Amino acid sequence: MISADMRTFFLMVWVVLLATSAFSQTESDKQTRTGPPSDSTIDEGYFIGADDVRLFYRKVGSGKDIVVFLHGGPGSNFRGNGDYMEPLAARRTVIMYDQRGSGLSELVTDPKLLTTEDHVRDLEKLRQHFGIKSMTLIGLSWGSGLAVMYAAKHPERVERLLLISPISPTKGFINERMAKLNSLLGEAAISRRNEIREKIGRASDEETVALCRKLSDITFRLYLVNPTTENLRHAARRCEIPPAAIRNRYVVEAATVASLGEWDFRPMLARLRMPALVMEGAKTNVPLDATREWVAVMPNARLLLIPEAGHEFFVDQPTAFLKVAERFLRGRFPKEAEVVRKSGGPK
Repeated sequence: MISADMRTFFLMVWVVLLATSAFSQTESDKQTRTGPPSDSTIDEGYFIGADDVRLFYRKVGSGKDIVVFLHGGPGSNFRGNGDYMEPLAARRTVIMYDQRGSGLSELVTDPKLLTTEDHVRDLEKLRQHFGIKSMTLIGLSWGSGLAVMYAAKHPERVERLLLISPISPTKGFINERMAKLNSLLGEAAISRRNEIREKIGRASDEETVALCRKLSDITFRLYLVNPTTENLRHAARRCEIPPAAIRNRYVVEAATVASLGEWDFRPMLARLRMPALVMEGAKTNVPLDATREWVAVMPNARLLLIPEAGHEFFVDQPTAFLKVAERFLRGRFPKEAEVVRKSGGPK
């Protein structure tokens, strides 16, 4: 069983991910977020994942180079964050999908079918479905963990890794992150958040969606340098899924995290040879020790901190994000990216 502290942490991650998409205030930034040119190919539908699970996908663009975006969670969906990746489809094809049990995909409820290995098998099924020989993986938060687990099992299929605000590389780093974020939230907000979480399990469909939006409203301000009313509204897109999927979030989260056990990705990361760029916001409220650990361990990785941006840096600074992401996807590390030579410790 997952502990109460772990449930609290991953609930916070969920709310963070609810807040990962926000409207920028200038017309140029709105154009950046909107996506690739209007004549790009857009396709949505379902593919059959492992265990014959139906998974919803969105494919944008028609370029020969393939990028697969892996949303955070576990148990979240790509609405409100995948749209920030779509401008990358101007030069390539970008594919995103709702992971099993989540979003518009089949609502798997059996914990035995919600392990990290199941998620890895689904990603391989996606590759086979679209006939992809090799691809770049963009992982957001938990999606970074999924990306590197897939890359470790299928290294010949992964050209590059772009890891966005990744989860802790070990379970031990979580306590530091939880303590910092809880101190910023304060007792009243934490109490309200926990109260809403308990209500979701027994709420009506209409109430479930409203509660989902309230969770976003409580926590997302910690992750943006420039929170606005539009930010809130766009963040709530994470709740634009069936109420049953909102409730199933807890099932997916608990089962997937439990399957990680006392995880430590570092031995696996040390074996990955493909180029990897790890990104965070320079003004993030998330302690950077764990983020730097990713780069210190991987043999061909660099760290890039986006100025004047928080944990959801691609919301705060979408133009800056796209500029460096495009450079990396075209085969070069951004000049601002740094090598991290020493590990942060054995946590």
